Amino acid sequence: MALGVQPTRPVVECGRSHMHAAVPKSWFDHLGLVSLLATVQRLQRVS
Repeated sequence: MALGVQPTRPVVECGRSHMHAAVPKSWFDHLGLVSLLATVQRLQRVS
């Protein structure tokens, strides 16, 4: 089923820098929110 929209490049190559630029990690740290990636990496180093 074609939607008639032809992307200029594949979706997988579009990058996700816009997701990182929206809100910096420091803001989440300030709010006390936990990074799941950082937690998993920390637990892997400990065990």
